[in-house]
Amino acid sequence: PFQLAYQLLTIASVAFPDDPDRDVVDLIWFPTGGGKTEAYFAVAAFLIFYRRMMHGDEADGTAVIMRYTLRLLTTQQFQRASTLLCACEFIRRGYKEELGQKEISIGLWVGSETTPNSFQDAQIKYEKLLQEDKPLNPFQIDRCPWCGTEIVPRRRSSNPAFYGIRAEALNFSFFCPEATCPFHAVLPISVVDDQLFNNPPTLLIGTVDKFARMAWVDKAGEFFGAGKR
Repeated sequence: PFQLAYQLLTIASVAFPDDPDRDVVDLIWFPTGGGKTEAYFAVAAFLIFYRRMMHGDEADGTAVIMRYTLRLLTTQQFQRASTLLCACEFIRRGYKEELGQKEISIGLWVGSETTPNSFQDAQIKYEKLLQEDKPLNPFQIDRCPWCGTEIVPRRRSSNPAFYGIRAEALNFSFFCPEATCPFHAVLPISVVDDQLFNNPPTLLIGTVDKFARMAWVDKAGEFFGAGKR
């Protein structure tokens, strides 16, 4: 009931620019385990689809920003949100005429100790990963959010197809190693800063320290429509 009530109270002000509740800040004060995360995930999904249905591919770009203070909490919520965004993208693929041709995606924007900031750093970490006997995934996504297949094998493999990561000089992406998964070609997930700036994700999850860096990082304006989006 709480989750349904929150959605009904919120979606009108999300959708309509002239709604008087847009001047109100909603503060969710609810016990742990009560369903806060799913409540605002549902509103985020509503907004993503509403923008696409109203504006098509013109709505490409960042639609939702979630900001957390602790990196551990941020990465945990990112993994949960990745499942939601994969579901949204799966739906979009079946309704491209109504929801546009552009991918619905999610991005993680945190410090370099958690994820690489550049394509070069990502490529170095990937090549090191391939040499480890017991690989430890440094890219925050352990399993495919859709089917649960491990992104990195538990033991070293000579076959790169068993590693659900592509790290190149000018590109980085995830894919599900399971051939039957709908996201075998590519997962709609970004964790490298360079990739986030080049293709701003539909939903951006970041830490407060990265948002504080916006005054010094011009490319961060891409998340707010400073580019072509």
